[in-house]
Amino acid sequence: MNPVFARLFICGLIAAPTFSEAADDDLAALRAAREANMGPVIAAGADYTVHSPQAARAGNTVRCAVQTGNAMSDEAFNARLNAIRETEARAREPLDEEKAALMNARRARPPMSDQEFAPKWASLQAREKEIALKAHAEDKKLQEEWANSRRTASHAITLYLQHAPRDPNATIVPLEGIAPSSAFVAELNALLRPFLSTCPDSDWVSAAHYFRDATPFGKKGTQAQLDPHIIMFRYILRAGNLSLNKAPEYFGETQRINNDPVRNPRLTLAGLQASNQARSIETGRRSAVYRKDYETAAKRQPGIVYKLDPYWRQYKKYDGGYDEGKDTVRRVFDGDFARQKESDYFKAHVYLFSSDYSRQCKSEIPNFTRFKIPSPAIVGTRTYADGHVENVYGTTIITVDIDSRFAPFYEAYRKVGLPMYLGIWSRKAVQISSSILNSSMEDLGNGVDTTNVTMWSEFFRQHKCTSATMLQMRDNLLRAANSQRSAQDEGIRYPGAEQESDPPPR
Repeated sequence: MNPVFARLFICGLIAAPTFSEAADDDLAALRAAREANMGPVIAAGADYTVHSPQAARAGNTVRCAVQTGNAMSDEAFNARLNAIRETEARAREPLDEEKAALMNARRARPPMSDQEFAPKWASLQAREKEIALKAHAEDKKLQEEWANSRRTASHAITLYLQHAPRDPNATIVPLEGIAPSSAFVAELNALLRPFLSTCPDSDWVSAAHYFRDATPFGKKGTQAQLDPHIIMFRYILRAGNLSLNKAPEYFGETQRINNDPVRNPRLTLAGLQASNQARSIETGRRSAVYRKDYETAAKRQPGIVYKLDPYWRQYKKYDGGYDEGKDTVRRVFDGDFARQKESDYFKAHVYLFSSDYSRQCKSEIPNFTRFKIPSPAIVGTRTYADGHVENVYGTTIITVDIDSRFAPFYEAYRKVGLPMYLGIWSRKAVQISSSILNSSMEDLGNGVDTTNVTMWSEFFRQHKCTSATMLQMRDNLLRAANSQRSAQDEGIRYPGAEQESDPPPR
């Protein structure tokens, strides 16, 4: 990577997640797994059943068996939380001293070698991460203990409702705005009166609603855990009668979005099923189901390059080992543009490809557009009393010529699409220099190139500018950015595509 591109890479502004659907046709097993966690049925409406884990059978009736206890005081909670933080701080102190000593050795003249510095720095980072994870786990455990004690002390009661709606287009619960309708609450009270009359007053009654025969995409429960509910409400129980808890924390912005059928179509059975189907299709794309056709010569399109999984796996070591960016490139190359244009990974790769293509394939570019971009520049040095020297930076303007076909996207994609790659490179660069700001632009360019932050340096080494592979990649990146049909859909044929394609497996 040349120094000019390195400057652009450093100047890129920072900006920066799916389930797999496992079809479950055994609805009886699904309900059985749920009900093992929900507890016994305490009432049945016209199209739903109500369950509670606090229900205890007494002959032919069910009674409320609510656990009681004392809530953890705020003083006790804060004391334990401060103890966790103090323990973490004490554990970090020797690490901070070691890090400072290591950085001083790195800045000394002569500096500590890369071979000695890198493993020591990695070891410090690993120990630091271990301390943070331990403190996080203890903090999370304390938060859960506090919440459970509050619920127990307030006689918490949990209700689960499984719905089998007659109208798949009706919301799971009749709604008035974002709350259950008054008629539904009255019906619930009438059904649950025999059970609720045996319960103590409670400020914490939760009612979670599920579709009996469907789950959110990829979120099926087990014997140990329920799948996520569709919607949930909090109630207050007084003298065996439920009234909706309208506290602001239960109707914040998240609830307003989730409880709005316009913004959350999964509140209806038809909407949930449609959402699941759309996610299943997207998962099929991401899992490369359609690429199975590429392994059969008869299903290949003439004049199109086909690359099988072994080809794409070579790029896994790039992008920090994170597969998302590579998958974006692979899907666009294959002509699958669905949901790619708005992805930051797509924008990053269009920017990165256009930079390398404009620099390495000038003879294939009919017109260029010039961009002027502010860039850090070394304007002097500063020497400290301990002898170490730091560069002083200012700003200069560099000019870059970009293939005019990419020009409409270049500036915006440079600012939006680089964070994941800049972040990955920055972490790796510490192994090359004591700090990013103490390196020259030439050093930074060499660093980006040697750390293999992206797949494009290898891609351009493997494929000539006039190759079918290069042309198909270039055209489909441009077509996706312009919201046009893919080269495959347009029936474009690239000379030499069959020779460049991976052969179908025998």
